[in-house]
Amino acid sequence: MKKKLRPYIFAGLDFMVDKDNNIVFLEANSNPGLMMVYKTLYGKYEPIEKFIDALKDEKQIIFLYSQEYIESRNYGYTFGAFRFALGKRCRQVILTKKQMKNFSLPLKDIKGNVITSGTVWNSRLNVKRALSKNKNFRILNSAEVAAATIDKWETHQAVKHLRGVKVPKTFIFSTKNELLNIVEKYNLKKVIIKPRRGTEGKGIILVNSKKQLERIQLSQKEFLVQEKIELQKDKNKFWCMRAFVVNGKYVGAMKLLSKNSVVNVSRGAKTEKVEKKLQKKLAPIAEKCVRAIEAYAKKKDRLD
Repeated sequence: MKKKLRPYIFAGLDFMVDKDNNIVFLEANSNPGLMMVYKTLYGKYEPIEKFIDALKDEKQIIFLYSQEYIESRNYGYTFGAFRFALGKRCRQVILTKKQMKNFSLPLKDIKGNVITSGTVWNSRLNVKRALSKNKNFRILNSAEVAAATIDKWETHQAVKHLRGVKVPKTFIFSTKNELLNIVEKYNLKKVIIKPRRGTEGKGIILVNSKKQLERIQLSQKEFLVQEKIELQKDKNKFWCMRAFVVNGKYVGAMKLLSKNSVVNVSRGAKTEKVEKKLQKKLAPIAEKCVRAIEAYAKKKDRLD
């Protein structure tokens, strides 16, 4: 029997642990990275190995990358692992930044051969949406899932009512007055402000006082404001976890630690293994969050 592929087949979810030892959901990633770091920590690409295993019945796997990504050091590690494991089933497509932005068919591999069907791995939402219109292509981490995870507000809507999962109180706003009204109405003492859409911790502001709040200058149209959760510190450092779920099953996690309150590898955070006891507690929560995001994306797609 052919293995069923879930809409959010390769998930990277971020969590923290609060001062009361509760695991708190932070956000989801539509294109989870850090595989090179994971291999350094654990000695193997376990999430990638599980991902490839889930694809064993797919006849042709197309990896569609930008020229920009090809030139990064992550490319060699990640794609090299795929290419080695998949052999002749692996097809590679490289597009320029302009081609990615204005994507259209036909799809051609690096040898110039036209590809008319296959299972596609790509991180760009516009590319996923374009390929989704052609029934000959199957999209890994569907366009609907990608839209729900790129948008932090949509992700929050998907998981906020999950039983057994702690999620920070989160509100959306677009003006300074809206922000001040939310903080006053819900009596939020300390908050985190982040762009509705964004990566690598860019644009995140931590606010610890009303005076600091009043000085904030907003540079984008839509933001989220979240209650600031008091977290446990590890070795006197701020930390969070990146959990990986492949085809609905938890496969592992890593810990990110930093002296800065915005914890991100691109901002210099260090990584460590997550102890087995904590992973055992994290696993069912991560799987539950993935199922909720899949269900939300499916429902929203029907409504749209």
